[in-house]
Amino acid sequence: MEWDEEMPEKDLHRWEKWLSSLPQLRNVSFPRCFNLNLYENTQKCQLHVFADASTTGCGAVCYLRAIDRNGNVSCTLAMSKAQLVPKGETSIPRLELIAGVMAVQLEGHVKRS
Repeated sequence: MEWDEEMPEKDLHRWEKWLSSLPQLRNVSFPRCFNLNLYENTQKCQLHVFADASTTGCGAVCYLRAIDRNGNVSCTLAMSKAQLVPKGETSIPRLELIAGVMAVQLEGHVKRS
């Protein structure tokens, strides 16, 4: 499709529907803070760290999972890190290893913090 062509009717309807849904994004929120001192009933805390890599980038993410005495579970994003793949030929196993190192360093940083 060229930039000055009219959009087909079915695609135009999908576009308008998506466009009209954008104001609903104001209602989306992500809790960014956790303070375990506020949770007097916190019984157990765990860090869950995930890493992955692709031909364009690699990254790691760390979540804090807390369980209170009633069995209620809350998971909060603690920290994440991403980076672009260096130029040149790099194998996927090597990139996965880089992502794994990032995950270990991320976990250490979160634990120290």
